Amino acid sequence: MARKEKSDKRRKQILRSAESIMSIKGVDATISEIASNAGVPSSNIYHYFKNKEDLMFSVVGDNIGDSLNELEEDLKGIREPMSQLGKFIWYLLNRADKETDVTQISLFQCRSKFSFWKHEAFEVHIRRYFEIIHRILEKGVSRGEFDEGLHIRVIRSMIGGSWGMGNLRLNIGESATPLVDDFDDLMDLIEALISPTPALPHKKQDKEKRILEAAEKVFGLKGYDDSTIQDVVKEAKVADSSAYWYFKNKEELLNSCFIKGFQRMDDSFDLSGPGGGEQSGQDNPLLIKLEKVLTNFYTIAVKQPDFSKILVLNGVYSRDFYKSKAYNLLRKLFDRMAGSLEEGKSNGSIRKEVNSRLFQNMVLGTFSQSVIRWHIVENASWHQVQYDVKKIVSYLLKMVRSPGDKKES
Repeated sequence: MARKEKSDKRRKQILRSAESIMSIKGVDATISEIASNAGVPSSNIYHYFKNKEDLMFSVVGDNIGDSLNELEEDLKGIREPMSQLGKFIWYLLNRADKETDVTQISLFQCRSKFSFWKHEAFEVHIRRYFEIIHRILEKGVSRGEFDEGLHIRVIRSMIGGSWGMGNLRLNIGESATPLVDDFDDLMDLIEALISPTPALPHKKQDKEKRILEAAEKVFGLKGYDDSTIQDVVKEAKVADSSAYWYFKNKEELLNSCFIKGFQRMDDSFDLSGPGGGEQSGQDNPLLIKLEKVLTNFYTIAVKQPDFSKILVLNGVYSRDFYKSKAYNLLRKLFDRMAGSLEEGKSNGSIRKEVNSRLFQNMVLGTFSQSVIRWHIVENASWHQVQYDVKKIVSYLLKMVRSPGDKKES
């Protein structure tokens, strides 16, 4: 082993020994017991450190330096400033939860000493922590994602202070939960602090709604396969981890989009209200009801083009979709449609020959092919889609009406 490598290894050995003893005894720890625990002569410690205080400060400084090296590597793969900031803060919270010995020394043995703030531990390592925050905030401002009037030096102190105080209160017993459990709420505050416009307070369910709305838009524009969770959280203007707070992975996020979308459909399919029969000359109440169901279903492609695209590409044409809770909700909508058909057969307004299952296939198949044409192949105008929807509904009704109930469209 080379001399320098051996020296570095011994220095690390001493630091680990000091960390374990000083976290319990603080400044009352003696050089001799640290040396004994490290398995080196006491004189060896003075070869690396000036005195006990220098050793204690170095425990904190070296630990922070190592962690920041690791963090900087992680940040290289993240482009968006808000996501970088979220990753930075989550890393610090998680590290503090795990590195409890160093946290004790830093909070209660070092920070109260004036000399600590002049020591290399602060000047080299902790300053680097502020430089990373500074760099992220500057990048966010330059890209227009953070408020252009940010006083960055003040903001970085506020961010560092909020994390530090949370850490302190945990260590004095005023908080019983790990720091990482506070991440989402902490990011809510920070987002409100640095966003370009005053951020309104959001309930947790509002954040979930924002993520789902963003997912619909992103999946619709880029396609599910070419989209990432990072694309979604950027669109939603939330931190990376927020999505994983509500959804295990991208697949669950997609299925949740379907569920929310079908719930919106269900809310709009109030079959007790007036239908659109006047548009196609219907006067039979049941046909008016069926026309309304069909019109509402196809109008999804008009009102929610992004959702309609992911419903087709990643729902209708995905094997897994048919095993999901989302499909069960869509199934209920079509069961209601089937019920209307059967009721119509009973009262004579629907042809008895109509195969309900095949009609449902026609409805969903036409929707799927039309959405692809409208929103993927041709980029059809809103007016064109509306016009086509009216025609499709009139054709579907024509298929099932009894001869005596046929009206001129």
